Amino acid sequence: FIGDDRRSDPSTWFAFQKPGEYEVRLDVTDKFDQVIHAPSIKVRVRPGPLSYAQPVAVIEPLTGSTRAVVMDYTASNALPLSSPTNEGGIDMVDVSADGRFLAMVSEFGLLVKEIASGDPVASFLPAAGEIVSLQAVEDGNAYITLETAGGLATWLIRPACDPLKVCDGFLFDASGIGTVLAIGDKLEKNFRQLRVVSVDPAYGQVGEPLLIGKASEAKLSRDGRYLFHIDDQSRIVRRHVPSGDVEFLATGSDRKSGLAASGDGDSIAFASEMGERRDIILGRYDMGGVFQLASVTDRTGFYAEHMLLNGDGSYLLAYGSRDELVALVRKARGDETLAADEVDAEKLVDDDAPQYSSGPPSRRERYGVIRLDLSGSPDGWSISTVNPRFVAESSAGFAIAGPF
Repeated sequence: FIGDDRRSDPSTWFAFQKPGEYEVRLDVTDKFDQVIHAPSIKVRVRPGPLSYAQPVAVIEPLTGSTRAVVMDYTASNALPLSSPTNEGGIDMVDVSADGRFLAMVSEFGLLVKEIASGDPVASFLPAAGEIVSLQAVEDGNAYITLETAGGLATWLIRPACDPLKVCDGFLFDASGIGTVLAIGDKLEKNFRQLRVVSVDPAYGQVGEPLLIGKASEAKLSRDGRYLFHIDDQSRIVRRHVPSGDVEFLATGSDRKSGLAASGDGDSIAFASEMGERRDIILGRYDMGGVFQLASVTDRTGFYAEHMLLNGDGSYLLAYGSRDELVALVRKARGDETLAADEVDAEKLVDDDAPQYSSGPPSRRERYGVIRLDLSGSPDGWSISTVNPRFVAESSAGFAIAGPF
């Protein structure tokens, strides 16, 4: 009993500095110097509204299932916001741009929770069909695309309101405040006809769609003023939605995919493939207003196909191999060891692999969400200086809030 001077120092105390799930155990040494281990308990500490400066949501594998967890770049523990028993296995997650709400999709349907309290605020359980696209927006709202035998339709889900059908088509992206949508029609040869749709979530009003052209991927800035898409000529186009002004940010015949855009609309990232060459390309406006492209892979050696940018484009989150990251950092630093808080290079035994009486144990390659700090000039980027940081072991599903 902490505070009882017969058993412990009355000044002894412990404060949970960060939200998350902790395992706590009390060890007591008796008068014979024997240590008594009390049964451990799990303590779940929920964040206040601003506790997570940069919320990251991931789909975390569990034995036979998955769950949704939220964490911060600097947090050492994840905060679970679902369990297979209650919400089922999680297939998709997304965080609202203001970092307040988490939307998740399981085999049962859609559920939106407030991160600070863990309380559900909205849900959608489709009678038929499958949810194939998800975007969480502010005020606890979410957009989903439901695929049924009749085709694709995008819906707005709001707290304490009936679901609202916005339009037919596939949801590429929604602005952070939920007022502008990028919608595509039926997929044909890797492209969809892209349209922009304006929505007033509060009043449930939907504007007339604006046809843009063919696109394989599309993203919107947080305020919905800028639309980015990869067109059928392998160009990345930036469109000022109110005026219709267009700027070509990247051209060339390389295959472009994995498009990401920062919340402020000033930075993009994408995966580029040309023959055997593969690059992560980051583009942003310099101080003079000139848009510049630079290869992250050239300077760091790191490559991934699934990536996101934070609100101002200073951080890139990518899903990739932790083993490859460890090797790159070691090569850059000339080190044989790494600090545990930089990259966890832990070796694990693969229980499914055959085991032998001699020789080293089999090794399972580990994957996860990795953060790269790209806030400085590209000339200064290297894998040893951009602070690569492992966020969570997860499946490829993850989301980041902004514009922090």
